[in-house]
Parts: sequence; C-alpha cells; structure tokens
Amino acid sequence: MEWLKEWAVPLSAGATFLLALAAFWAIRQTYKFRKEDRKRERSARSTEELCQWTEEALRLLSLPHNDENKDKIYQGLTDLLRMSVAMSAAAITAGPEFEGLTKRALSALANYHKAMRAKITKNKQIEAPLITEFVTSFAGLQLYLNLLRSWDYEYDKFIKDACQNVELPLSEHLQTYP
Repeated sequence: MEWLKEWAVPLSAGATFLLALAAFWAIRQTYKFRKEDRKRERSARSTEELCQWTEEALRLLSLPHNDENKDKIYQGLTDLLRMSVAMSAAAITAGPEFEGLTKRALSALANYHKAMRAKITKNKQIEAPLITEFVTSFAGLQLYLNLLRSWDYEYDKFIKDACQNVELPLSEHLQTYP
C-alpha cells in the first residue's frame, strides 16, 4: 500500500490529463458537427429560396397572357428581377454548379421581362425562342435543385452521385442542358 501513496499524485495527474483530453476532443467534435450543420442549413435555405424563385417564375409563365393577367405577370417578373442579387448569392451558397444555371435563368428572365414590357406597351408578341429559353433555364435549375434536396442539401454527396450517374462530368452536362 505504500507504493500507492507514492503513485497517487502521478496517477491522479494522469487521470486528470486524460479527462481534460477527452473534454477537449468532445468540444472539438461538437464544433465540427455544428459547423457542418450550419453549412447544411445555409445550403438548405439557399436551395429553398432558389426553388421558390424558380417555381414562381414558372407559375407566372403558365398564366394566360390575356389583358387581365398582363400587368400581374409583368409585376411578378419585375419582383423576380429585383431578387436577382439575392438569387445569385443563394446559388453561390448552394454550390458552384448552380451559379451558371442561375445566371442563365437570370438572363432568360431579363429577356422575357423586356419582351413582356414590349407586349404591354407596344402590343408585340413574345417570340417562341424567348419562351423556350425561359422554360429550359428555369426547369433545368429546378431539376438540379430538387436533386440537391433529395441529397438533404449535401452538395458534395450530390456532386459525387451526379458524376457517377452521368456520362459527362457534371459541369459539362450542366452546360449542355437544352
């Protein structure tokens, strides 16, 4: 028992050190998990904002272009254009592959908005290629956003799965989307 008296202080110091090490590891793991959760939450918020934006754009396009709805559609398109900076930021947060798709959708939106203004003021018809570009750009963006949703907003998993299941690398596939 005398050896225990000699080793009591070093054993208790060692146990205290191990306890401090375990506490440090637990704090570090908690920080890591919280950081990952915040990243996923930001991605989820951005993805949801982009989804709502694309759904509203496609809803406005589906409205009949009669005298009753012309001003309503034009005002809705104007509101969507006002959100362009926020949507660009949301696309960056969602993931780099969404930046190009969002820029394409913004360009199509601006062109469609301009054509809608000409329709209201000068009674001009909107050309079919403008409508086609609007639909394909927003539908393409919405498709990839819904895929990201299915991966619980985990961009890295989304990219890995997309690259495995697409013949082209994802970035090339997104650029060739009709």
